[in-house]
Amino acid sequence: MAVTLGSLLYKVKASNKQFKNKMSENQDSLGDLEDTAEDTGDSVSSSFANAAKSAAKFAAKVTAVATAATGAMLALTNRVADYGDEIDKTSMKMGISTDALQEFRFASEQMGVETSTLERAMLRLNQEMGAGEEATSRHKERMEELGVEAENAEEAFVQTVEALSQYDNEQRQAAAAADIFGRRASRDLIPIIRQGGEEFQQLRQRAHELGIVMDEDAIDSSVEFHDTMHETRETIAALWRTIAVNFMPRFQSWLEWMVANIPKLQDVWWFVGQ
Repeated sequence: MAVTLGSLLYKVKASNKQFKNKMSENQDSLGDLEDTAEDTGDSVSSSFANAAKSAAKFAAKVTAVATAATGAMLALTNRVADYGDEIDKTSMKMGISTDALQEFRFASEQMGVETSTLERAMLRLNQEMGAGEEATSRHKERMEELGVEAENAEEAFVQTVEALSQYDNEQRQAAAAADIFGRRASRDLIPIIRQGGEEFQQLRQRAHELGIVMDEDAIDSSVEFHDTMHETRETIAALWRTIAVNFMPRFQSWLEWMVANIPKLQDVWWFVGQ
């Protein structure tokens, strides 16, 4: 069949129209794809931003927890160091070991006697023993009467308490205790005296079983840490004093200006208020 020019042109136009329609459809698809890609990009960016915010919040919480934990641990370490340092200094005053002081404190509290009473009695006993020949006659007589033979206050206390607990007469017991520990301390020590040195010794051992007694190494570490912290605090305080001294002339000038000009300022405010 012969193909005419008109039919050929018709076919070309039809094909061209179909091509345009396809291109238009493809452009629409590409537009949709671009929109989808843009939405996806926004979603991904938003997800990354949210993840970054979450990570920042988490890091802040971790930092806060770590800071609080460090502060709490430092406070606890300070308290322990203060306790160890106090044990060390008090044991020196009383003339007994750090172990004995902690044992004595635990035992006395368990037997109903305040540690301050015990320490007062031990100080009196240690002073009399340290005085030697110059010790009071009543003290020496009582110690001989009780049969106490000890080279240090720790042993002397236990032997004395045990010997006093054997008295049948409470008046004689109280009088003997007063000659050794002093009237006030001896009166407050009655619960220990009545229960005796054996019970006291058992409670001293109990303190070790319960892990209450800090050993000498722990005490030494506490003393060292306590002293270092004290030096640190004093150094920081000295630094602040130096800074304050350097600022004093400026503040002094400002204060002098205030003193000199306050009357003038008062006049101004009075005038404005009229």
